[in-house]
Amino acid sequence: MLLPILFILMLPSLIFGGLRRAPSPDEFPDFDFTIMDDNAAIIANIQAIDESVREILTEAHGGILEQINAIVAELPDEDEYKIIDEFEANNALDTHLLISQFSASMDENYENINNDAFASLIQQHKDNLFSFIVTVEEYEITEMERVYIYDEDYYCECEYDCENPPTYEYTEVVDVILTHIFKVVFAGEEYFTNEVFNLTEEQAQLARYFAENLSLFLSTIG
Repeated sequence: MLLPILFILMLPSLIFGGLRRAPSPDEFPDFDFTIMDDNAAIIANIQAIDESVREILTEAHGGILEQINAIVAELPDEDEYKIIDEFEANNALDTHLLISQFSASMDENYENINNDAFASLIQQHKDNLFSFIVTVEEYEITEMERVYIYDEDYYCECEYDCENPPTYEYTEVVDVILTHIFKVVFAGEEYFTNEVFNLTEEQAQLARYFAENLSLFLSTIG
């Protein structure tokens, strides 16, 4: 009985739905054993957690794009813009690591290890997950513009139908075009480690162990 329990203790408890109560010093944590041998339920938990993360990231990403578009709408008509956005919600974060970091961060608060608490914690930091950098580049466009030459006492609105059409010459005109470049910046995993979960060095190391063991565990049941 001890070996299965020790193996369970090496996994992030969030994948099992958390713990039902804080353990006393002389006993093992009271896991919800109804899910311990239910691989389908464990996979469903992980998928639900992953969906929660991606939903929050997508919402936060959409918010930063709205801010950028609001600025773009106020740009002069002659200005150009470009948005550099390499963010992809499905590949932005290692969900297994986030699960492990959250579980490691709650080592003294077992009763709050659950998906709702996990999602709520990330939601609190949603507005800090994305930012953007703006740079402005300029380039010149040279065009030849036709300039009509009129006599002081002569005016004609037409160019070809007049008996004495005005003469003209070409003049070089240089326009300066401004391009506003918006680059979307994602806070990344370090932000989660240091700000969202606020891990100590020991907790960060524990989270890495959890993540490695979780990958091994899922490979055995997948």
